[in-house]
Amino acid sequence: MQTHPRTPISKIGKFGLIERILGSFSQEESASPASAQVLFLEGIHFDLTYTPLQHLGYKAVVRALGQVMAMNVTPHHLLVAVGLSKRFFVEDVEQLFVGIKSACNEHQIKLVGLDFESSYTGLTLSVTAMGVANKPLSEIPKDGKPTDLLCVTGNLGAAYMGLQLLEREKALFSSKEKAQPQLLGKEYILQRYLRPTLCTKLFTILHQEEITPTSICFLTNGLAHGVQTIAATLGCGAKIYVEKIPIATKTFEMAQELNHDALLCALNGGDDYEFLLSLPISMHQKVARELPVDIIGHLNEAAQGTILITPEGNALPLSSPGWGE
Repeated sequence: MQTHPRTPISKIGKFGLIERILGSFSQEESASPASAQVLFLEGIHFDLTYTPLQHLGYKAVVRALGQVMAMNVTPHHLLVAVGLSKRFFVEDVEQLFVGIKSACNEHQIKLVGLDFESSYTGLTLSVTAMGVANKPLSEIPKDGKPTDLLCVTGNLGAAYMGLQLLEREKALFSSKEKAQPQLLGKEYILQRYLRPTLCTKLFTILHQEEITPTSICFLTNGLAHGVQTIAATLGCGAKIYVEKIPIATKTFEMAQELNHDALLCALNGGDDYEFLLSLPISMHQKVARELPVDIIGHLNEAAQGTILITPEGNALPLSSPGWGE
């Protein structure tokens, strides 16, 4: 197999690399009053053994965009900073930015700032999304009521199962047998982990229908963490129902294959990149008819805490690892 020559970063230098990458992006100056930043660290947030660089770049942008969108801000611009060790070449960086550019094009975002620094600990990727607060959602009132509905976009747990599958295949490939990855038929959960998408349609409809949530949370640490976040923000408790939590068939299948509990994956798995929001119960019919969400429960009195209701009607405490730490 013919290989293409690779260019040491030292050959073109930091500013040469910045110019080379920025040259493929369209530039535009603009002031942006609101922002959200994410930091991806190799060995902690991603494993390059099974994470293609272009997928990593795409995913990092999507996470930053999701966080700023959950602030009711329409993102317009992006700042990217990359820490690189000597094992990376110019072509590696270009692959990373193939994914970043793809996400920018998909969401009509301009890359307006870029920096590179040396790293002794592998690859570090910092992405900051900036934008302007929306109307009429520019100021969400923190006045949630115990009857507010809890709604979620998409389905949950699939991304975590995608990660567990990749970890399993990595372990098998690293064993003495050097087993080749068995990924056929697992495309959905892999896509949910490696190249997640955002439900931007939600915000379009919220504005068109003038529906104002009392709170919005971007789910990166599991549903339980999101529910507790919203409840704490609004000074309420919360109640969600097991049979109302959306979990894909592929997630159940993978959970069974790996001997996992699909419900626990949805509650605490993380990396879902979906939106959890609370809405006044007076909007129940409009929400059910217009919004791309599932109603999974409601807020309750703070003294009742956050609880999970089983199909049998039993109430269980809803907990999330690391909550409050």
